[in-house]
Amino acid sequence: MDKLNPCMGLAVALECASSVQVMMALRRANNEGQVAR
Repeated sequence: MDKLNPCMGLAVALECASSVQVMMALRRANNEGQVAR
């Protein structure tokens, strides 16, 4: 663990979570688009 910057881990976790949410949203939109066609 980096004691100098404890916020780094939180920032990385938030970045990872947001990227996962974006991927899930894109996948859901893609699935809905295929169903609409």
